[in-house]
Amino acid sequence: MRIETYTELSKALPNAKMCYEQLPVEEIDKEMLAPFVCLIQACEHVFEEEMTRREKQRIGIQNAQQNGVHSGRPAIRCSKKFLKLAYLQSKNKITATDAAEQLHISLSTYYKLRRKYHKEIGKWKKQEV
Repeated sequence: MRIETYTELSKALPNAKMCYEQLPVEEIDKEMLAPFVCLIQACEHVFEEEMTRREKQRIGIQNAQQNGVHSGRPAIRCSKKFLKLAYLQSKNKITATDAAEQLHISLSTYYKLRRKYHKEIGKWKKQEV
């Protein structure tokens, strides 16, 4: 049995305890199994520490959200150069690849930004016309 997550570990530990408690019925010497008992206790300790850490992390994230603290990668801002290149690309004067290269971003990022800032690009078009 391979345990890959702490959730699976939390389910496996009670089963291991139950098996250990049933050993006298099967007439097996518990002293021989002392290393396994230590292993079960160590796993329980690790599991409890991980659950405590996750709970503290969850509380910290909630507090940060309530205080308006932003976490994560900052958004790419819409620059005038981007608006100009997106406008030129929409008029078929340059290709999307050329625009992405001039902005030093990947083509997929260029398209993502174009979708995100389509309203600003529309305003730029009205200013140019």
